[in-house]
Amino acid sequence: MKKQSTVCTTIYTLLSFAIPMLFLVGVFAWIGITPFGAKNLMMSDLGTQYTEFFSYFNRLLHGEGSILYSFTVGMGDSFLPLAGYYLMSPFNFLFYFSKTDNIDMWVTLILMLKISCISGAMYQYIQRTYKQHSPIGLAFSFAYALSGFVGVYYTNIMWLDGVILLPLVALGIQKLVDEKAGLFFLITLTLSIVTNYYLGYMTCLFSIFYFLYWTLRQTDVQTVKGFFQKNKESTLSFVKYGIFSGLLSSFILIPSLLGMMQTGKTNFSIQTFLPYPRFGLEFFMQLGFDNTDFSTRLGHLPSFYVGGLTILLIALHLSLDEDLRIKRLKLGLLLILFLSMNIQTFNAVWHMFQNAAGFPYRNGYMLSFILLTFAYEAVLKGRVYRLGEMRKTGIWMTVLLMVGYAVAFFEKEVIKSLPFEVDKMQVSVILLLASISAIGLYIFILAHQKRRAMKFLLVSLFFVDIGFNFVHMMHSGEFGNSHQFTNVQKVNQEAATEFNQRTLAKGQFSRVSNELRQVDNAYNESILVNYPGVSSYSSTLNDKLRSTLSAIGLFSRNERRISDVGTTDFTNYLLNVGYTFTKKGVVTSQTNQWAITQKFKQKPSIAYTLDREIKDLNLKEEDAIENVDRVAKTVMGNDKFTLLESGSTTEKSKDEYKTTSKTEGKVYIYLPKEKFEHLIVLVNGKRVKTRVNVKTDAFVYLGDVGGESELIIQVKRATHPDEVKDGIFCISKAKEAQVINKLSKKAISTSYDVKTNQFTLKTEKQKDKGKKIIFTSIPYDKNWRAFANGEKVETVPVLNGAFLGIENPKGVTRIVLRHDPLATYFATGVSLLSLFALCIVETKARLETRQK
Repeated sequence: MKKQSTVCTTIYTLLSFAIPMLFLVGVFAWIGITPFGAKNLMMSDLGTQYTEFFSYFNRLLHGEGSILYSFTVGMGDSFLPLAGYYLMSPFNFLFYFSKTDNIDMWVTLILMLKISCISGAMYQYIQRTYKQHSPIGLAFSFAYALSGFVGVYYTNIMWLDGVILLPLVALGIQKLVDEKAGLFFLITLTLSIVTNYYLGYMTCLFSIFYFLYWTLRQTDVQTVKGFFQKNKESTLSFVKYGIFSGLLSSFILIPSLLGMMQTGKTNFSIQTFLPYPRFGLEFFMQLGFDNTDFSTRLGHLPSFYVGGLTILLIALHLSLDEDLRIKRLKLGLLLILFLSMNIQTFNAVWHMFQNAAGFPYRNGYMLSFILLTFAYEAVLKGRVYRLGEMRKTGIWMTVLLMVGYAVAFFEKEVIKSLPFEVDKMQVSVILLLASISAIGLYIFILAHQKRRAMKFLLVSLFFVDIGFNFVHMMHSGEFGNSHQFTNVQKVNQEAATEFNQRTLAKGQFSRVSNELRQVDNAYNESILVNYPGVSSYSSTLNDKLRSTLSAIGLFSRNERRISDVGTTDFTNYLLNVGYTFTKKGVVTSQTNQWAITQKFKQKPSIAYTLDREIKDLNLKEEDAIENVDRVAKTVMGNDKFTLLESGSTTEKSKDEYKTTSKTEGKVYIYLPKEKFEHLIVLVNGKRVKTRVNVKTDAFVYLGDVGGESELIIQVKRATHPDEVKDGIFCISKAKEAQVINKLSKKAISTSYDVKTNQFTLKTEKQKDKGKKIIFTSIPYDKNWRAFANGEKVETVPVLNGAFLGIENPKGVTRIVLRHDPLATYFATGVSLLSLFALCIVETKARLETRQK
């Protein structure tokens, strides 16, 4: 080991950053990921969410869009909850230099930078905690940066900031306890909360346990009373700075939490908190190379692998002459982190009282960090372990590995009826044999570690161990095509730019249905290239809006997604979807391979004056046919009006139906009790394909009928065949035109200010107050405020509570509608006042210290 010096510190610090960076350059070049090849990381959440949000952030940095509210998000929503969950990383400012069509390259570069910073942060912890520089310290930093957690969770790039900051938070706690200096802890914990409040919450929990661990380690006390008597000052400082961290984060924390209250994540289920084990003896698989890869990312065992040497050293160290008090503290901290993942009750608490939807062990990196710190302490002891001790430990590790693999294989093949989902795991014999071989090599090297060459070989093997594990975890990813991404986004960007110049820039607001070729079903294409849409995919999606859209036939795969597949002409007109981006030819890198078409002769509006029935209209789940008909009746003001008809379908034979109609119309199928992706639906012998892969239920267009034309429909693999006939229905073009024409007469002329997100509605004078209500296709949000002649007008939720309604006052012809996020202003004020209070507290404390 080498004593510290300025030059030595600088060199090792640079190496801690450079080694993983060079490794990643080599790996990405080998795989061929942009900018080193034609592939990109547009897969999983990186392709469906983050990249699109980064593009919006790029526009914000260039003075476009609004940080407070955007109509590109879920038909319109506050942008701060989304920003708080996805976009608060300081690394994101580098997207200032990107463009929409090359943002995938910048994602790669920033990912590499973040992983390198994880290593650098870990090395700072090692160097400042143990006051030593060494190659093995660089290897342990490398192991943390490329741990099993990073190998499978790197597509959730926003979480990597939490991985970077964890060692620094732990270092801040040590400084608070040892040096009575808490500002570093305050700064790092605040950054953890601000960069991603989800992992910031987990870091707060970790901080409590690490504070107790480190304080008890530094002070030998026997009772709880003795602990507080001896550590009163540090405990009060810990609490004080923890509270200040939360208050300083209020500017993003409060709007984010208010936004999350509108999502489907507030749903409560008692099963979420039942104390059942999430995994059993198969956990021991994780003592060797991680069996998790891209295909098992949504359900897997905890991914915390940080090298076979790490586990071997900890087992040797704790089984021998470690101080009993310290040993108990270490085992206690390891047990807490283990139970936080294994017992469902604790796992739910760590995951903000929710069941994680995919990526189930999001605090796994904390276990990786603690394992590495304990193993590094074992290295510092410098003990030469006897060969017999190492053989015994190696045999136990091998036996446990084999038990883990055997149980995992048994569960995968046999257990099918547990009340909870069994983790989806790979069972690779090759990885088992490689893990056992690595243990044997480590034991052989440790037995001869007095030789200098063996020490070099030990460090080298550890680097290879970690590098191999990371490569095998990520190489199975379903990588995207960078050239295709660039070409497609150029086309989409051209269409969006032209649309915005044609409409929004002239004060005309309308939404778009995008039928161009897009990335991963185009859930967030509207955010990526900037146009008002309907589809959305994020963890902050307004659940009332999503469930209402699903209730009128739109496809929603889960509580985080809504697609515009499933609309009809009537629902499009109601929701102000007035334009479509369509192909003029095959989308290539050439320009002008797109067209903007207007859907309707009569332009739809953001607002309609409707009867009050629309306010109290509650829609039923899995009854979209009836729901759309009820909305149409309300618009027509006629309870006998029927828009959707199912009487024109006859059953020819098993699984086969014939639909005819005397009048022209469009035929759809809606089977809410079926998983559509499992069905085989054929129309006149040709299989039905949807623009988006409809997995559950939605209105699926089958074709046109009328006059002599007919549709022969085959529906195979239905689990409820008796309900198929009633699920096939027709919408008469004449009736749909009739209801659209009725709506057009109720449309309110509207001008839109794109810079301020403000609408000006020019209404007709109402003779009687209270008989009518203004329906808008703006998602309901209490922050929307309406003013008539400068006086505030009441806003109310309408149509299942999902949309914004305005009480139409008597005699008023002009209403201004604007978004005033008062909670955001309040939250910002809390942060500023907290900063001011902190300055006063710290100044007072320093003056008192000087006086002493």
